[in-house]
Amino acid sequence: MNSEQKRKWIERICENINIPLQATQKVIATLPQVVDFENEIAAMNCQEKSEESWKQLKKQLEPDQDGWKMLTAMLIAAEKACEAMRTKGDTEKQIWATMGVFSRFVKEYFSELGRYGFDRDFWIWRQLCGKIIRLGCFEYEVTVYDGKDWQGVHTGEPCVLIHIPSDSNMSHKQQEQSIGLARVKWSGLPFFCYSWLMAPALDEFLPAQSKLREFRSRFEVSQVDLQNKDYIRWVFNNTQLPVEEWQEETTLQRNIKTHIMNHGKVGAAWGYLKPNR
Repeated sequence: MNSEQKRKWIERICENINIPLQATQKVIATLPQVVDFENEIAAMNCQEKSEESWKQLKKQLEPDQDGWKMLTAMLIAAEKACEAMRTKGDTEKQIWATMGVFSRFVKEYFSELGRYGFDRDFWIWRQLCGKIIRLGCFEYEVTVYDGKDWQGVHTGEPCVLIHIPSDSNMSHKQQEQSIGLARVKWSGLPFFCYSWLMAPALDEFLPAQSKLREFRSRFEVSQVDLQNKDYIRWVFNNTQLPVEEWQEETTLQRNIKTHIMNHGKVGAAWGYLKPNR
């Protein structure tokens, strides 16, 4: 693509995935600073090269205040990622839902810091090389299992990881539809979820009829990591504040904050999706 084609693509994807206009304008303004990295950007579309290419490109783009250069480069790479998904037979809805990760992360950056930016490039190389696709309310990553041997699955064997986007509608119907699609797409592979949502401590905090409790009931849980603190970002939307200043707008926030201030822990754990769930 030449510069004009790149600009038109940026405008198209930003509109299709609802990136805020202010952020879109910043990306377009940043475009001239990344156009010379065409080979490095293209390499992020290759599964064998994607992670290392992202790391190298990140270094080359420094300094990169608020991540605009990396966001711009990754949005350029998203065009070939979308083309590859079409070739595999993925629907337009699935393609744009998968690429919606960009918009979600830009908005979450604003929610935490009060300005638009991008700091999740460490995650999105997976979407760019086809390792992660969104099907309905969940994202799925085809990878190798890196937990302890469990449920007949050994470390290093193929599996599918289930990820829960922050904007997920986890109604019973949506959960059933998403997991059903995934089981058909990756028939024969085991499904796991490593997340703070698997933490046993949540049993104390979730209402009996909550969507999260229903989701958790689909898994057998093991390998608890009490040192993991991912819950802070996803429950309180800010990793910069001391615990005393955490929000208390929801019951879950209030319960977890009280639990932590009383020297409790939340952590994360591995969950194995039960065959019948």
